[in-house]
Amino acid sequence: MKKIIILLLLPWVFSCSNENSFPFEEEIIEENDESLSRSYTLYWDISNTCELILQEPINEILSEIMNIPEYEYMYDLILINNTKINYIYIYQDNHNSVAAYEPKFKMMYFRDEYVVHDAFPEEFIHFIQDLAYDGIYGRSKADIEFEAKFFQDLLNLNNGAVLRGTGDQYGDLYTKWILKIYDEFYITAFIYDIIMEGISGLTYHEFLEDFAAANTSYGTPEHFDPQLLKYLY
Repeated sequence: MKKIIILLLLPWVFSCSNENSFPFEEEIIEENDESLSRSYTLYWDISNTCELILQEPINEILSEIMNIPEYEYMYDLILINNTKINYIYIYQDNHNSVAAYEPKFKMMYFRDEYVVHDAFPEEFIHFIQDLAYDGIYGRSKADIEFEAKFFQDLLNLNNGAVLRGTGDQYGDLYTKWILKIYDEFYITAFIYDIIMEGISGLTYHEFLEDFAAANTSYGTPEHFDPQLLKYLY
């Protein structure tokens, strides 16, 4: 029965419990009686069909990305909304997907424990988009996927990560756009406006169109405002 339910949900996955529990357990740890540092632990009710083998790699990457302020802001949004991820498990679908977030039932799955480090950040973003949009089920996959991939590009540029949001036509300008935004981070408070205005006459939505044209499996974009970016910037 479990596999039948999962297969029915796959058309609306975005890739990439306990009723009284949060998805993340937060605790404050005292260091040297002088400073306080925040720790982040992802946890779930193992008896509720969740995978124990995923707990350690997810907690490791969660602690790693929480060094980035934007991810910490997203973590706080989860706590503010008193919400949770219902299921996190290992599943291999017919498309050999590395990972996915399914918004209708707030479930996240991974092909195996070895892909968690690279795949979890984007699936975590999709979960936060679900909050920022007050539900992403039924919304344009092209818009949601582009926003998530663009956001990762913006955060990971200085780490030499491969750009995820490029299309076929404006690849060079997309890189220059990311660099332009990155250069503005410390000199303006209006990052969202810089993002939306784009570069060389191409706005955020033109880059979205280019991405969608190169990734037709995500369908046609609807061009709604990127709510996660608006929340963060």
